[in-house]
Amino acid sequence: MKKPNRNNIGNAGEYYVAHILSSRNYITTITLGRAEKYDILAVAPNKKTIKIQVKTLFDKGWAFRMTKKDEKGGGKNFFYVFVRLNKLEKEPEYWVFPSLLVNKIIREIHKKYSGSRNKSGKKPKKTDIRAFVVRDHRLYPKKWGYVCSKKYYKNYSIF
Repeated sequence: MKKPNRNNIGNAGEYYVAHILSSRNYITTITLGRAEKYDILAVAPNKKTIKIQVKTLFDKGWAFRMTKKDEKGGGKNFFYVFVRLNKLEKEPEYWVFPSLLVNKIIREIHKKYSGSRNKSGKKPKKTDIRAFVVRDHRLYPKKWGYVCSKKYYKNYSIF
């Protein structure tokens, strides 16, 4: 299968997350680019509203592209859902993280990157691009199960 364009990959991830939430009796709405920070707004069966930013990979990679704006702006009811579509060869996988944790990890990774040097001893060029690597599997705490998480990954090099 030919790789879809970037917008369709992102849309597929958002619709997949909305599907998971809807099947768990959440009321969901996809913002379709109308909201700066959120892709999905959802109301849980207990009437709690959550905001979700979805990041999607088409292939089988682990590094999700982020930007400088993902270093801040988190909140208690704001989550990132990372979706890997696995080239549509098998069921997509997804991971849910609280936004405040994602903000912290992105800041720490970029700080470490900015302070590093390449083989020639030069510092890296300044960039607004960030990467969030999903790895080191462990089950997400059960209290979050109602949000939509199967698995939770933690980057142990940060903590």
